[in-house]
Amino acid sequence: MPNDQASTLTISPAVASSRLRQLDILERDLMAFISRSSDPEAVGRAKDRITRIEAARTVLMGGKQPNQRLAEAPFKPWRALTFAEKRVNFKSLSNSFNRNEDAFKKTMTLAVGLERARLGVVVKNKLKTKDVAAVATLAVMLRGTTRAAVKGLISSSYNAGRVSAQRESAIGSTPVANQTQKLMTLEAADAADAFNNNVEAAVKGTIKAGIAAGASDEGIITAAQRTFDQETAKGVDNMAGTYSGQYVNRGRMDVFATVTDRIVSYTWSAAMENTCDFCYSLDGRTFAPDDPLASLDIVHTNCHCISVPNWTTDEEPPEIEDIPASIMDNFKTIDGKPVVNSFKQLKKPIKD
Repeated sequence: MPNDQASTLTISPAVASSRLRQLDILERDLMAFISRSSDPEAVGRAKDRITRIEAARTVLMGGKQPNQRLAEAPFKPWRALTFAEKRVNFKSLSNSFNRNEDAFKKTMTLAVGLERARLGVVVKNKLKTKDVAAVATLAVMLRGTTRAAVKGLISSSYNAGRVSAQRESAIGSTPVANQTQKLMTLEAADAADAFNNNVEAAVKGTIKAGIAAGASDEGIITAAQRTFDQETAKGVDNMAGTYSGQYVNRGRMDVFATVTDRIVSYTWSAAMENTCDFCYSLDGRTFAPDDPLASLDIVHTNCHCISVPNWTTDEEPPEIEDIPASIMDNFKTIDGKPVVNSFKQLKKPIKD
């Protein structure tokens, strides 16, 4: 495309954000490939693609440098902010999401690349010796690295949420509850176990299917590596997109819990994201501090919604409303409280 055409290209922020995420994933996969490839020509082609990705990213970001995220531009919400939302530093929060998720993905990309190379050698040796029974003992070794990386993502996201809430509420630092610290450790361990086990089971399943089909050793190894790539990419993206938003909100709500006497209500805000129909339906709705919705960290993976407090000192805080059953009945609940990533998506937004 000629430069004059590129400069006048108009893309909505929502579309640009989506395309930037796709480019980030593609670039990460190419970097992982480069770290494990021994083919100079293939590495050269991968590097050329990364160069083209950087150019495409520059266009999407309106001429900004490739290493700048879209969120680092002046924050432009897709709707007018409420009085309470104007106290929130959305640009800082959005940058925190991106920074923490990027750091996590970079750590995991390196670990995954090294494990892919190790696992390829192990599988090749087992197939070469016709040791089919040994496939059952095949082990993916990503548990320790993943646990540390998730713990880092959780901690940094939680702290970002706490800092945001402390600024909004104009209070000093508050202690982190012992229960919260234990929950972080447990969450990281469980996430690492689930990720490692899912990847391991998928790779074993592919190898067994290849053996049963009489595929060549080379074909089985290629298929196993493809499965490994797909499962690790999916798992890393899910963890990054879930724990960042979840713990930003937990950090915020833990701070607000120390000043409950000053809070009259909360308003659900989807001002930071290209929102889905469900979050759009919740956006702008105001609920009491003891409403079950107040306990919900995020609705889904990659959700950047937050609960914004309305204070007793606000001249005209929005009225508390009953959240329609047509929305809340689509949540899976535990003891009446909605659960993250456990909802039925709406066919269309509900704004009545």
